[in-house]
Amino acid sequence: MPARDFDIAIAWLLRKDIEGVHANDAKDRGGDTWWGVSRAAHPNEPWPPTRERCIEIYRDEYWNSRNLPLDKFRSLPLKMVLFDGAVQHDPTDMAIMLQTTLNKLGGAERIVVDGWAGPQTRKKLDAITQFDRDRELAVALAVLCTRQKYYYDLAMRPGQLPNLRHWTYRAATLGEMLIKRHFTAP
Repeated sequence: MPARDFDIAIAWLLRKDIEGVHANDAKDRGGDTWWGVSRAAHPNEPWPPTRERCIEIYRDEYWNSRNLPLDKFRSLPLKMVLFDGAVQHDPTDMAIMLQTTLNKLGGAERIVVDGWAGPQTRKKLDAITQFDRDRELAVALAVLCTRQKYYYDLAMRPGQLPNLRHWTYRAATLGEMLIKRHFTAP
């Protein structure tokens, strides 16, 4: 199932309205990007990268990240929220957002917010979700809400407000897709 999960997540990410094909917005710190892979973050890559090379980068750097090893998570909705956020922000930042969200969702045992979603983070996640699909979706959407708050904080920085429209569209579209998928899946 993990390979299938990556295929579903990458299909979401490479939609034209999410990471599209090519962008070179002077206001975007990433600058020249192909399928969401920025030249600024990958200066040693032959440019422009092929779609297939971008998929390899996504698998190696974001799906199989040391700080956020998504194949070790059970819930596809959570994997998709974390993967999309890791690409948009950074795997470590997404691990921090996950840990912060899990601590806010409750339970007596708090976990250390250290940017590494290892065994303790996954144990806390399992305690909250109890391997229930509905709870797993709720946690994924809660992490998405944490991301949305982060967007609003970023938008307060000079020059970032114009990006808020796409950031919130991206989060809302992902959330809507996860909800529809959840309630139509067998």
